Amino acid sequence: MEIIFVGNYKGGVGKTTSTLLLGRHLAHENKKVLLLDLDSQSSLSELCIKNIDDFHFLEDMDDTKTLNYIYDLEIENIKKGYNLDLSFDYQNLVYPYETNIDFIPTKITYKNSLGLDELCMNMDADIRYFSILAKLIKKVSEDYDYVLIDCPPSSNVITQSAFLVSDYYVIPTIADSVSTNGIIHYIETISKTYKKYCQLHEDAYLYKHYFGDEPKLIGVFYTLIRGQVNYVDIESILSAELQRISSESGDPIYIFESFTNNYVGITRAIANNELDTLPPSKDTYDTIMREMLERMETLGS
Repeated sequence: MEIIFVGNYKGGVGKTTSTLLLGRHLAHENKKVLLLDLDSQSSLSELCIKNIDDFHFLEDMDDTKTLNYIYDLEIENIKKGYNLDLSFDYQNLVYPYETNIDFIPTKITYKNSLGLDELCMNMDADIRYFSILAKLIKKVSEDYDYVLIDCPPSSNVITQSAFLVSDYYVIPTIADSVSTNGIIHYIETISKTYKKYCQLHEDAYLYKHYFGDEPKLIGVFYTLIRGQVNYVDIESILSAELQRISSESGDPIYIFESFTNNYVGITRAIANNELDTLPPSKDTYDTIMREMLERMETLGS
């Protein structure tokens, strides 16, 4: 099983849509996929729940069948020093989205709007809290080929736990200079987080044993490319800038050849539950997914 998080510090770059579409195309290749929503805004959960007959809105969902509930109880267990084996039925959290693809929801209205960001305020940056997400994923690991994590544009304890537990990550972005500089900062933050706990911490050997190797950057791909824009010129300019900035660290950043030029149409199709009506020429996430897998194979060799 491979764990991949999709993230960017900049909002509005297609992060949630990319998580869903990459997962969907992996599922079309007969891979079992689990989507995890770590964003307190619950955007991925809102999109996925449209496919469930029993629910139409997140507020209709039982609080005890959400990721918020797991974190809420685990935090209380740790804070009070009870050290209880809470023995969650993790399968009770998993909802089917489509064939071969499931999701675990986050609920923005949990306990009168106690979102994951609010729960994070009760967490310390140590292995007891970082391990909550890892334990959940390990419980369901035998059921999936891929876990895709939708990360919020922040670096709180829950997000950092995704940095630590993941094998790979991918960064969707839009084509502008502000986003380019933000990508470098994001990559540096991920690397610094791993080094802080798995190399420099007094218990680094414990963190390293539990979480494994540092997540590898698969690459950066562009969203929101419009048909009238000369993508080749934009891509070459921004790629050169990314490589110039990243050359200082000695780690070149891979830029996907694939990109999406129908982002508005895709998001509209998702909102209306009409993804199956999109022709391949309008949904380029299949080519992005294939390039992602090729890149992962290269990184793993």
